Amino acid sequence: MIRRIGRHAGLLIAVCALFASCIKAGDVQVLGIEGVSVQSLSRTDIALQVENRSSHKLTLREGRLRVNVKGSPFAEVMLREPVLVGKRSQGTVNVPLQVRMTNPLMMLSMMAGPPADPSQITLSGELSLKGGCLKKKFRVEEMTLSDFIRTFGGNEQQLVKFLQQWQSGL
Repeated sequence: MIRRIGRHAGLLIAVCALFASCIKAGDVQVLGIEGVSVQSLSRTDIALQVENRSSHKLTLREGRLRVNVKGSPFAEVMLREPVLVGKRSQGTVNVPLQVRMTNPLMMLSMMAGPPADPSQITLSGELSLKGGCLKKKFRVEEMTLSDFIRTFGGNEQQLVKFLQQWQSGL
């Protein structure tokens, strides 16, 4: 009986320690978009200024987002390789993306300039993150690009800068 209670207490302490070590909301924040490098129509790298205040490294393992402009399919964006953010760090992280245009006519109109209203650009898809004991898939359903950037600590000025850099790289 005492041995059983000891085992359960030990298991409970181990579980509590595991959950206490997980990354909390707000520990990881995107501070800004430093740059956009369009290497070709199908390859783009985004340099993000990121801060990780947690005691665990964070890995963006997979990502696939569908981009719609004014309700029409525009592109599919996929993470080319995992992205690692070190524990207790602040710095630039390169996010390598594979871009597949699904609407060539829409791409031609985007080369002339992104939509005046960023809320006309929406995202749907999934991101897979691992940090500490956390392995989580986040689903994105018809979220505007500006809301998506705000979710990770960005703002409207960064969104406009991103769209301008992306357009100038085409």
